[in-house]
Amino acid sequence: VAFGSRYIQPRDFFYAFVLYLIVELARLAMIVASFPILSNIGYGCSKADAAFMWYGGLRGAVGLALAMNVHGELRRDANDEKNDDDGQKVGFIFLFMVAAVSFLTMTVNGTTSRWVVNRLGLVKASEARLRLRARVKESIEKHAVEGYEKGCLEHDHDAEE
Repeated sequence: VAFGSRYIQPRDFFYAFVLYLIVELARLAMIVASFPILSNIGYGCSKADAAFMWYGGLRGAVGLALAMNVHGELRRDANDEKNDDDGQKVGFIFLFMVAAVSFLTMTVNGTTSRWVVNRLGLVKASEARLRLRARVKESIEKHAVEGYEKGCLEHDHDAEE
């Protein structure tokens, strides 16, 4: 859209980045405003959960589908009215902005989400998993020592500790 359209100017890339920041801030405001309710219903919501809800929320498929629909409608209206270039221009810019915000969300938020989840401590092993991991480690160590000692006896080596 951007490079094939006479309506998209270089400054629109800057405006798209500013729009991305505004969308992020609006989402943050909604999460902060909703936090008292979110933290007291269902399973509850910790501050770390809320932080990731803000950061990890993807805005893409539905927004792009709606933008494509608006773009198509405005383009069709412009073609019907023969000389109405404004409708096509608005349609192209609208589609470009939504696509740019979706792209930035997927590339920036999407690629860094794993790091954010780890930093927030949202992925922690359960107590049962930690116990299982410790038992497996003990079993591996025990079998390794037994195998080493058996090998030493078979080959007349001294097993050193």
